[in-house]
Amino acid sequence: MFDEVVTKGIKNNKTDAFLLDIFCKKNKIRVFSLDKKHSKISKNLVNRYGLDFGEAESIALAIQLKKNCILMDESLGRNIAKIFDIKPNGTLRFILELYNKNEINEAKVKFSIEELLGKNFRLDTEVLVKFWELYTILP
Repeated sequence: MFDEVVTKGIKNNKTDAFLLDIFCKKNKIRVFSLDKKHSKISKNLVNRYGLDFGEAESIALAIQLKKNCILMDESLGRNIAKIFDIKPNGTLRFILELYNKNEINEAKVKFSIEELLGKNFRLDTEVLVKFWELYTILP
């Protein structure tokens, strides 16, 4: 999953990939591998639901690590995660949480959102309005 999200994302100039890479290098995000059992689950998710490998591996890893939340923007993956009682959080929530923890500053928040929008990141207008509402009430 790291290769699909971070390595390929950086090659494709994806803003969230750069953020994730920074936090991996700072040891704020750890990288895990799927065991054999959960690798099979991942492949089954791809075959059964048509998920991309990255989303399938993310869900399988959350199951393996017994986590109840996941970072995922793709709607099919989010719906499949919910089947396994895994709460999907998106890139915008990730950005808000980083800002709230003083991991990124106001300029980086605005730059990240502009980058996402400039790269055809599919985003519902209502979601973006809610993001800015939440952003303005944070300390």
